[in-house]
Amino acid sequence: MNLRKVFPAAALLAMTTTVTACGAQESGLETGVKTPKQVTMNEQQAIDRAEEIIH
Repeated sequence: MNLRKVFPAAALLAMTTTVTACGAQESGLETGVKTPKQVTMNEQQAIDRAEEIIH
C-alpha cells in the first residue's frame, strides 16, 4: 500500500475515535460513568442554601 493513502485514512480513524470517545464520556454513556441527579429547588431554598455556603 502507498503511504500517501494510508496516512490520511489512519488520521481520519484516529480523529473519529477521539471525537466519539469524548462524546460518549460527556453523555455519560461510557461504562462506569454515572449521570448526576438533577436537583430542583425554589427561589427561597436557593437563597437559604447560598447563605449556608457563605456562612
